[in-house]
Amino acid sequence: MRRLALTALAAGAFLLVRDASSQTDTHVASSGSNGARRAILRPVILTPSGSQTVSVGATVSLSVALDSVLPPATSGKLELWLKADAGVVTDAFGRVRQWQDQSGNRNDASQPSASLEPLLVFPPALAGRPALRFDGQMVAPEPRGGGHHICIGTYLQSKGQVDVPAAMTSFCVHMLAAPSTREYILWMVGETNPKQWGECRIDAIVNDGMRFGFWAYDFDAPFAVPAGSYRIRTDRLAAGLNSIEIFDTSAAGTVKFSLPTSNARTPGLGYFVGGLDPNETYSRNFNGDVAELIIYQGALHDADLLAVTDYLQDKYFPVARLDGAAFQWLFDGTSIAGATKATLVLADAQPAMAGNYSVMVSNAAGIVFSSNAVISVIASAP
Repeated sequence: MRRLALTALAAGAFLLVRDASSQTDTHVASSGSNGARRAILRPVILTPSGSQTVSVGATVSLSVALDSVLPPATSGKLELWLKADAGVVTDAFGRVRQWQDQSGNRNDASQPSASLEPLLVFPPALAGRPALRFDGQMVAPEPRGGGHHICIGTYLQSKGQVDVPAAMTSFCVHMLAAPSTREYILWMVGETNPKQWGECRIDAIVNDGMRFGFWAYDFDAPFAVPAGSYRIRTDRLAAGLNSIEIFDTSAAGTVKFSLPTSNARTPGLGYFVGGLDPNETYSRNFNGDVAELIIYQGALHDADLLAVTDYLQDKYFPVARLDGAAFQWLFDGTSIAGATKATLVLADAQPAMAGNYSVMVSNAAGIVFSSNAVISVIASAP
């Protein structure tokens, strides 16, 4: 099977390259005006499960996205990798019992209490890619007094070791649900212990602004996080533990802030996602979605940081990479008349519409095909 590689040119055209040495269809897209290139896999069709079983009369929506593979980072060690499209264990209602670590370190996060489990969702803004939804909206007094109020809600926790004793780099794809004056924690490495200040690494949103902290030592970037928008939050802590770089990346671009830091100590065991255990500390549970979390030991070099950011952009903000391309949807290998947009909507599903759906992406220079999405139509809901 030949590989089809598409090279994105400045004008949005594609150059077709054939390589018989690979078994995977791959695009190679340009990255900026310097012509540097990065590989991204063939287009894929997004549905909640890759294939769907629906009842007669239902509406089915299929969208095109770019598949993406996390690149190796030679300047850091992968410590934790949670992504909503792999390793999510739910109950029959979509409540997440466990989020399995994909880094190979087996630091799975879980929630034993059904009432505190986040929800697996497939937001339209992610074109059907999944995310975990946390509901930290309930406001309660701080358990230790002080006159303040905190957010409590769903979260996940692990007792495993995320080994980031000094320098570290993290990436978190998230969406703040609504503007708020509260303090939300996206993730925290290290168990909470008020007697051991500085023993944690914390990514938070406070008064809609970006905060990185060491537990009781906080460093705020002057950037208002837009609510209702999926973003890539990146933090790179220097080897000397004396500075942090904080990045916000969206489909519109990237902003960066550099802040001095102090009072960091080695984190203890365990980590949280989506907020803290209200029985242990001040809670601060997140109100919004988390689609992916990646943590490395070490301050990644610029090339590695860009490569991981590219991976996440290709996966979650693919629209720009599809500009200039034409689409043709196929049903059991035959073109569907008029189905020439990035999204295919099948209204009023009938048994005759069950089968294999794929999409051809092309322009003047070449063609590449997606894999199949299998649609089954039954008389009543499964």
